[in-house]
Amino acid sequence: AGLRQSYNRNATPRRMGQNRDLYALHKDGKIFPVEVGLSTVKQKNDTKVIAAITDISLRKRLEKERDDLSKILEMSPDFIGVADMAGRLGWHNSASLTMLGFPKGTDIGNLSINDMHPEWARKLVMEKGIPQVLQTGIWTSENALLHRDGYEIPVMQVLMLHRDAQGAPEFVSTVMRDISEQKQREKELDIARQYAEKANQAKSAFIANMSHEIRTPMHGIIGMTE
Repeated sequence: AGLRQSYNRNATPRRMGQNRDLYALHKDGKIFPVEVGLSTVKQKNDTKVIAAITDISLRKRLEKERDDLSKILEMSPDFIGVADMAGRLGWHNSASLTMLGFPKGTDIGNLSINDMHPEWARKLVMEKGIPQVLQTGIWTSENALLHRDGYEIPVMQVLMLHRDAQGAPEFVSTVMRDISEQKQREKELDIARQYAEKANQAKSAFIANMSHEIRTPMHGIIGMTE
């Protein structure tokens, strides 16, 4: 009664219980979330309140799935973000800030693709990545991010195109994984390979030299014997 009287004092169409969850009880005993819309109909001597109850179970489920997905993206150590077709950065996860060298919570919405890559990597995205993603919907390549301190971070990048309901390009999303450790291992393996090749060449030269030195006196001995 108190809630009804409170509504009647300010009887304007609105949702019931704003900022709180409302539930209804189905006849089979199942409890489900609802949204209740209130409005009034004035009569001669009375005002009637009309309540429209909507089952929002599907909306709540989709919201939970969206929140769960957001948590997964936020916990990923990879750079995950979106940009509009002009290259302006939109949503991005915390790892993107870390990889670019910004403190957690920093607003980098004013950055663009041009600001996140060294010049050669920017050209790679604009001249190869964007044309291919417009044609096939996806582009994958090794690339590099530009840390705010000025050094490059090697990454494996996947760029994906998203279209609107009419099929027009709407925005792009990207995932970039830091491959610094992989590149360091490749460098170490390459150095080890070079050392092995030099050692093998030195071994071959040593054997060839020793073979020559052994054959020379042997020829002399053979000659004297003959």
